[in-house]
Amino acid sequence: MKKLVMGLAACMLAVPALAFTPDYKAIEDDLIPNRYPEGSITTREGADRAIADVKQARVKLNELADYSTRRCYGNFFVNSCINDVRTAKMRQETRLRKVEAQAKAFIHEDKHRIEIGKQAERDRRAAAKLDRPQNPPRTAQPVPRPVPQPVSSQSAKDRSAARQQRHEEAMANAEASQAAREKRIADKQRKAEQRARRAQERAAKQVQRHEQAVADQKEERKARDQRMKERRQKNAQSARNGKKPQKQVKQSPKKQTAKLVAKQPVENKPAKQSSAKTVNPPKAGK
Repeated sequence: MKKLVMGLAACMLAVPALAFTPDYKAIEDDLIPNRYPEGSITTREGADRAIADVKQARVKLNELADYSTRRCYGNFFVNSCINDVRTAKMRQETRLRKVEAQAKAFIHEDKHRIEIGKQAERDRRAAAKLDRPQNPPRTAQPVPRPVPQPVSSQSAKDRSAARQQRHEEAMANAEASQAAREKRIADKQRKAEQRARRAQERAAKQVQRHEQAVADQKEERKARDQRMKERRQKNAQSARNGKKPQKQVKQSPKKQTAKLVAKQPVENKPAKQSSAKTVNPPKAGK
């Protein structure tokens, strides 16, 4: 017994020696945070390089954390090991995110500064264009006015009649178009009213059907409750009388018919005549 206890103690002392210990120094690597401290990014190239380094360091961090988590399952204290790895990963993520935020902020400010410079250049060009003296206007040459030709009175009357006819035709076409437009609008409005009325009728019918169904369910529930109440009263009466309550058993139509036939009285059937031939008595004189 003493040897067994000593062996168990030796095994328990050997377990911590064989347990996996995560490399927290590799997980919380200070290379990127020390390379890019606060305010160290002053150029666009440095910001782009910092973002690339953070991306590479994040990939390495995920690989180390996943490897350490898998190895923690071989330890005796699994949850403690996994929690320590997760905590170290979160601390390193915070440091990398801080460097990434610094680089992105510098890139945003640099883009804004470039846009301000471009806008200032556009404003300067616009101001210079406005300050530039305009070319003096050229002297317009007088255009000779056409000399009206004498027109006969008959042709003038014909043109006036043609203009009047065209005007009347245009007015008639406009009135016809307006009437057709009003008719289409009235038809659309009438159809819309019909659809709305049909929808209201359908909704009213659905409400009526729903109310009727609810009323039918209430009546059916009330009748069922009444039947159950009567049955309980009958059972209670039977129990007081010392009789066993009978259950109503539904019988098939065939069984009911056979039961009715069995209850009918049996009539006396006439005796069957004998199949043997009767012998006539001998006649006298023979």
